[in-house]
Amino acid sequence: MNNQKTSISFKTCPAAIRCRGLGLAFLATLLVFTSLMRAGAAPEVNIFPFPVIASLPQSITLGPDGNLWLTQFSGNRIARIQANASSVQGPGFITEFVIPTADTRPYGITTGPDGNLWFTEAHANRIGRITTNGVFLPEFLIPTATNSNPAGITKGSDGRVWFTQLTYNALGAVTASGVFSQYRGITGNGNVIATNSLLYNITPGPDGNLWFVEGAKAKIGSINPTNHVVHEYTLPTAGSVPFDIVSDSKNSLWFTEYAGQRIGSITTNGVISEFKLPSATSVLSTNGPYGITIDTNNGVIWFSEYNSNSVGSVDISTHLVTEYHLPATNYFPTLSYLVLNPKDSHVWITEPTGNTYYHFFVQQKPAITKQPQGKTVNPGTNVTFTVTATGPAPLHYQWLLNGTNIGSATQSSFVITNVQTTNGGNYSVKVSNNFGSVTSSSASLTVNSLVPVLLSEPLSQTVDLGTNVSFSATAAGAAPLTYQWLFNGTNIGGATQSSFVITNVQTNNAGNYSIVVTNAFGSITSSNALLNVIIPPIAVPVLFSKIQRLPGGDTGLTLSGQAGDKYEVDGSTNLANWLLITNFTISTTPYQVIIKGSSNSPSLFYRARLLP
Repeated sequence: MNNQKTSISFKTCPAAIRCRGLGLAFLATLLVFTSLMRAGAAPEVNIFPFPVIASLPQSITLGPDGNLWLTQFSGNRIARIQANASSVQGPGFITEFVIPTADTRPYGITTGPDGNLWFTEAHANRIGRITTNGVFLPEFLIPTATNSNPAGITKGSDGRVWFTQLTYNALGAVTASGVFSQYRGITGNGNVIATNSLLYNITPGPDGNLWFVEGAKAKIGSINPTNHVVHEYTLPTAGSVPFDIVSDSKNSLWFTEYAGQRIGSITTNGVISEFKLPSATSVLSTNGPYGITIDTNNGVIWFSEYNSNSVGSVDISTHLVTEYHLPATNYFPTLSYLVLNPKDSHVWITEPTGNTYYHFFVQQKPAITKQPQGKTVNPGTNVTFTVTATGPAPLHYQWLLNGTNIGSATQSSFVITNVQTTNGGNYSVKVSNNFGSVTSSSASLTVNSLVPVLLSEPLSQTVDLGTNVSFSATAAGAAPLTYQWLFNGTNIGGATQSSFVITNVQTNNAGNYSIVVTNAFGSITSSNALLNVIIPPIAVPVLFSKIQRLPGGDTGLTLSGQAGDKYEVDGSTNLANWLLITNFTISTTPYQVIIKGSSNSPSLFYRARLLP
């Protein structure tokens, strides 16, 4: 791993720029920068000074309204930053809202299940809420005997809001209606959180569990929100003080090791890796990485370095660690109070101790926000494929057909005029800028055939005399399609549908059947389907060798034949209407059939027939 350290250039903006809203500035710095696909070129920072008021901005998050929201620890305020303003100097860029309860010390902030912003009040032992319109909702008092110092906060996969408690050594969860639960683990199942663990921050993991850091114990923990089982994982570097944690939404979580001067990662199975900073010393320090966030589009982790005037990045694929030095002094960018805004590709950082805030710009490869869509068209029409992408200008486009570049197709839209079947295939586009490229998903173009095409043809069949038979075919082509069935090459009157049925088949129906499909552009004739008609064998009458009345009134009928032959015996009183009396198979010859109770039967005549 080739780690590197570089410098960041600054531009100072006029001191007349102020945050708007309530007109209250803070003794703080807010850094804003776009993320870099690969660590390298030094980014540029714009500095915006504020009057000196020690509000100590802390955690920052992207709200459901597309704006950024942050806590002001000493200022007892929640601030809203209009992230989509035309520039950071724009009117209404920052608005501050004073928390109704005095001296609450707001710390962590997140979007809750109700679409409001939820935040921890470290000094008031409460969970606060504010709407995106800046209206504070009733606070929820945490039901602990003493102040638990709530800190990190996030929304869990179970729909509750979860938070850490620094001095209570427990995790808390609260429903949207304010019902609290406290968890330390289950004795005998997993681990139990020890006292003096210092639970700093918490985040939802890709496995649905909540993952948290134990700063004083150098451990990473997870809790299942359903069964509340806790698992703890000890870091290889003792005393490293993990502080902040974030998920990469795949199978790992990333965290800072403040004293260990490392960035760590842990899989959901508990496999830990550590990556030392280029500036790391051989001993534990107070100048290590502090806060952390992730740019999933570019595969980069961003972190701050407390007390060292630096920020850094880690390439998730190569694990390249790069540090960027801030030329100003006495700035402690706490990147746990950092968030990536995907709409403008900026990373926003709070700075608790500075007298300014920063606009931190670095390069980013493009991101596709709307993929090209597949199409099915007729020949001769026009087709347009379009892609929507964001990223630092200029953006360049190259369309591809089945993976091969299309000459002169270098715009965000690609038009094909007078489409033919040869234009069918998979279309994609590669979008690039000076900092990288991304290729869209494939969009399939299907061109219908205008001339009729048979998708399925009639099949040959063999049926019994007197049954029904059906022939069918499936065709495609420009509408309308017409059909004509033929028998031995001659049109069949009225047989003009895609299927043709013959009822009560006779021997004169045997022969070759085909179909002609026609439209305005041509016609196609199917292959022949042969119809065979089978005439079932006719039962042969048999003469009785003896007919006799048996004792008890039964009648005995004796006949000769071969063992295994099948017969039926019918009875009649008029030799015209016959009724079936019995079926049987002879086992010996001669063979006698006994008609029970025949003396009382009106049947006077009997016949036997050899069955096929």
